[in-house]
Amino acid sequence: MPAPVPVAQLFGCLSQTIPLAAIRAALTKTCKGERRRRALPAALVAQLVIGLGLVADAASRQVLAYLLPAAAKLPTKKSISRARYRLGPRPLIELFRALALPLATRGRVAQAFYRGLRLVALDATVADLPDTPANERIFGRRKTPRGRAAFPQAILIILLEVGVHAFFDLSVRPHRRHELIPGLALVRRSVCRGMLAAAVREGIDPDRLSFKNALVIVRRHLPEPAHVSKRRLPPF
Repeated sequence: MPAPVPVAQLFGCLSQTIPLAAIRAALTKTCKGERRRRALPAALVAQLVIGLGLVADAASRQVLAYLLPAAAKLPTKKSISRARYRLGPRPLIELFRALALPLATRGRVAQAFYRGLRLVALDATVADLPDTPANERIFGRRKTPRGRAAFPQAILIILLEVGVHAFFDLSVRPHRRHELIPGLALVRRSVCRGMLAAAVREGIDPDRLSFKNALVIVRRHLPEPAHVSKRRLPPF
């Protein structure tokens, strides 16, 4: 197993992978740009939220310390909470849509392609959410033999690249909803000419798909709806 990347190095790469210009463009497009100077500008708060996803076991002030100069004074937890609430989800959704793209190249990740087609997989997973009344109302709690789940839960329907596991589109739905209809919507929205998409059955690693008897969804003509068929593919 490779050694974990140091946190300081991880945050050093953050500005290269997600440029500040892209964050500002997403803020402008979602009308979250600021007219006055704040101690916690919206662009910094967006970087903070992304950083919290990278270092899940760290507190918000710890993550913010990696983003600010060493001599900078850290804001209080209350100030950070207000800034995150002020930012909201829309700029981050817009940023994801702008930057989340397929990454694999034929020269470096050969297993991400099949006979010239980029392999993508439709998968789903369940995520625990913060235990708030709003999350419970919108997403609900899963019923178990011992009662209700401890946390509200959402189902994440994901379109990802085989070989690199890079997400390039996703949909978040209440856990009670079936993933087929939103999954097909993802395919129609993001599977382009030159891609081959397969639905992943539960418990199967997308990197170990045997495409025999898989549900193959090929978008052959843009912008026509995706062609859906069941067929047996030849082995690799």
